[in-house]
Amino acid sequence: MQNQDFRAAAVEPSAISLLYCRHAKELLEALTDAVRDLVLLQAEQFDSLITGDPDSTRFDNLIHMANARKREAKYAYLHHLGIHKCSQYGRTGIAQEDIRRASYSLGRAET
Repeated sequence: MQNQDFRAAAVEPSAISLLYCRHAKELLEALTDAVRDLVLLQAEQFDSLITGDPDSTRFDNLIHMANARKREAKYAYLHHLGIHKCSQYGRTGIAQEDIRRASYSLGRAET
């Protein structure tokens, strides 16, 4: 499998600093890491299937855990945007309803 630098396609840091507080940037970085880890695991599983590895199912649990980590990171990030209002929804492309839904899914209603 080829290693690729997924950070190269990231948004300009100066653009992020104009929109987000420090905590939001940390949460976005955690989400980025979680997505990257999930994609790499899926790529490894795909390579395993292509090469005929008889035990390619060993990735199933790892992918399940990586998906859970990504989901938690996503909702933590959306929840922060919803309660902290450190970003303008129109500039992020995230609908207010999605942020509100994320807040409720974490068990924290917006105030």
